Amino acid sequence: MVVTVWFIADKTGSLHASENQRQEKQDKKLATDNLLYIDDVPLPCGLIRGGIVFKNSLFDSLPREAQSHFEKLASNFLKNSKMISKNVDFKKTNLQGKIYFKRVKDSADNNTVLFCIHIFDTPQYAPIDNIVFDHSGEAMMLTDKDDDIVKVNGAFKTVFGYDEPDILMKNPSFLRDGLNQVGLIKKAFSEIEKSGHWSGEIAVRKASGEIIHTWQSTSSIVRYGKTQGYITIFSDITTHVNEIEKVRFLAYHDYLTALANRMLLEDRFEQLKRHLNRNKSNQESTFTIVFIDLNNFKIVNDTHGHAFGDNSLISFAKALSESIREEDTASRISGDEFVLLLEQQDKPLDVGLFFERLDKNVARQLKENNCPIKLEYSYGLATYPNDGESLKSLLHVADNRMYEMKKQPKQ
Repeated sequence: MVVTVWFIADKTGSLHASENQRQEKQDKKLATDNLLYIDDVPLPCGLIRGGIVFKNSLFDSLPREAQSHFEKLASNFLKNSKMISKNVDFKKTNLQGKIYFKRVKDSADNNTVLFCIHIFDTPQYAPIDNIVFDHSGEAMMLTDKDDDIVKVNGAFKTVFGYDEPDILMKNPSFLRDGLNQVGLIKKAFSEIEKSGHWSGEIAVRKASGEIIHTWQSTSSIVRYGKTQGYITIFSDITTHVNEIEKVRFLAYHDYLTALANRMLLEDRFEQLKRHLNRNKSNQESTFTIVFIDLNNFKIVNDTHGHAFGDNSLISFAKALSESIREEDTASRISGDEFVLLLEQQDKPLDVGLFFERLDKNVARQLKENNCPIKLEYSYGLATYPNDGESLKSLLHVADNRMYEMKKQPKQ
């Protein structure tokens, strides 16, 4: 069986039933501008204007769920879609077919939407693909050929927090607003156009504002050689991504203090060295390595315990990070040994001023972390390229100078 349904809807109108018969007659008269007589059309049809929906008996005979669904589509087409006209396939529990939308104007120059429905089949039971869509544990989204949302399943609301009526006929780009993924989406649709499918990682903003990582699989729906729409499945992989990021972080950072480890220190040293070599015109190009060793730290562990010692190390590491610039690097290369990579300076490093600032930061961090001790340390400096051109040679020079300071009698 084939059924055609016509609607006219006011752009600002929400949808509900009305008992105002006089207003209904006036609205029906306005509909004649579009050569449409609500009562004379021998098909289910309706007129929506000023927030009121008027329905003839044929439309009113459709299942209530279907009526509500079509009314929401009509309202959301005006509210969310930028298209002038479009075709949309639909599947409800006991109806399936196609909806045709068309924007029109009436004599009062109101922005309206005209749409009709062709019902292809009325099976006794819901199609199996519709059941899978509705009951899948993965978030699923159906969009039309213009990539406007036609339907989402229950898992979509659970994962992302959006109610279906709020997003029908909306382009799903709102899920990615502000996340700088335009290039990736263009590449995805290019791949879909070529092969009919694309899968990849996409960041999505939930209704709450939270950003999560998803694995998105999108396939085109092709009928009679033409793309009719797209089906997208989202899998929340945020936990997986966070675990990977954690592993990556630990590969280049100290597990206790979160400072750079030796591998990251070496990498940044080589980057800085290459940068300076590219700018040899500046004869003053140099940077400094600072080797720091905590004095008698074993006594701290033996006296207060390893947990207290760990908190002391964390406090010292935070003080180091606070004492350097953003472009500098603080690293922990062994238990109580730290190395600073201080990048190119506008003027020679004021050693006294730097360590005065470090001492203040160390004292404050120890106090904030409930470590009532005084950490003493020795240090040595080496400058590139005067003291060496490799990290190994510079660390050797700085280490020797640190031990020379350690041997000096305390003042």
